[in-house]
Amino acid sequence: MTSPDRASDLITELDRRANPERSRRFSAAQFEVGLQRLESLTAFLVSQPPFLYRSALRISVVGTNGKGTVAFSLESLFREAMRDRDPAPATGLYTSPHLIDFTERIRIDGMPASILELDSLFREVNDLIASLPDGLSDGLSSSHHLYKEIFDSLTYFELLTLLGLLLFQSKRTAVQIYEAGLGGRLDATRIARADVVVLTSIGLDHTALLGHTRRRIFEEKVGILSENTQLLFLPESRYERWLAQELLLKLRSHSQRAENRPQSSLHTEERPQILVNPRLADPDYLIAGADYARFIYDTLRVSLALPDLNAFEIPSPPGRRERRQAFGKTWIFDNAHNAPAMFMLLKGLEGLPFAQTAVVLALSADRRPAPILRLIARYRFAHLLVVTGHGLQDVEIEDVRRWTGIDRVSTMPLESAQLADRISEPNVLFMGSHRLYDLFDRETRLRSDEQR
Repeated sequence: MTSPDRASDLITELDRRANPERSRRFSAAQFEVGLQRLESLTAFLVSQPPFLYRSALRISVVGTNGKGTVAFSLESLFREAMRDRDPAPATGLYTSPHLIDFTERIRIDGMPASILELDSLFREVNDLIASLPDGLSDGLSSSHHLYKEIFDSLTYFELLTLLGLLLFQSKRTAVQIYEAGLGGRLDATRIARADVVVLTSIGLDHTALLGHTRRRIFEEKVGILSENTQLLFLPESRYERWLAQELLLKLRSHSQRAENRPQSSLHTEERPQILVNPRLADPDYLIAGADYARFIYDTLRVSLALPDLNAFEIPSPPGRRERRQAFGKTWIFDNAHNAPAMFMLLKGLEGLPFAQTAVVLALSADRRPAPILRLIARYRFAHLLVVTGHGLQDVEIEDVRRWTGIDRVSTMPLESAQLADRISEPNVLFMGSHRLYDLFDRETRLRSDEQR
């Protein structure tokens, strides 16, 4: 969401760009072509003086669930470790989706980039491409028209990914962390060509695009490895069995093909080196994600000459089990968007009286509702309110009642959603989509204002 008084070239461009993230229309073929074009444009841009810089460390985080928690936790650790060092920014963090404003996706030292900064960067890139002569001899393109065509055709996600990387380059950030959007092999964040790849949990999600087995999805995720990748972190030893000899050889031969590999602070004899998290995952997903991030940081910090941060308390990421008290109610938002993530969320909320809780639920159009509704049926919630809209599923109330066993079921369009007279329960839980956060934020702030 952006304010109407913040008109800019970038906002205008984002509004017109194709946005599969919102429409939920994904195509592997389109992703593959888009990535090839994006990689070509990125290779040219990072060779130009404003962006000609190689950070000390680039990290890509991929997986079905837990990516955001691990990415935010890693950023907090590296920022804390470097806060008294070089005046240049310590960290650049790229995540998706955003909760309120797209600038949240691109963070410098933990703070969202300003719209003015991103707008200026967008214009700088546009002007740089426009200033190229018609004929180039760099082997990348024969004409600036090709780069202009690519730049103009980037999707919403591709454009923001490119701007995030270029901003981190121009700021000379010491550590860059990229959370993949979907998959890995064809994801736009692959342009980071990370030194370190971190895998989180694997589940059956986006199967039409990524594959119908966990092993196939795993292969798509680790496909983000590039010729620069030196370390691959796995959350559990069970994932090692999917690193079949032929896949490992393929990954390692791909890694060894690099010519003129940029120098990094990491050095491994065999690339990529596989490291498995030795810690038993905590049932609380926030603790488990923070613990995994600590293991990764502790592994990397020695070669980077960074301090021990065992006493540092990692803050919770935004939009994860966020609680607010307003209007005599407890309001909880979580970004959980599939059945496994919702299960982990509800396990962590076992102290919540479910019989006195209303659930505000959104179901993405590309997701099967049955596993989610079956999960909800295990908890005796008082009220289920299903939010509908563009990119979200329409549901039949009677079908939902039958699946969940909840008598009090209603629907509400997201565009005109208001909860003031619809929820009487003392606890309200939002889950199913990041797009509910704006409603959560608006309702809790409105109630707080009314209390004052």
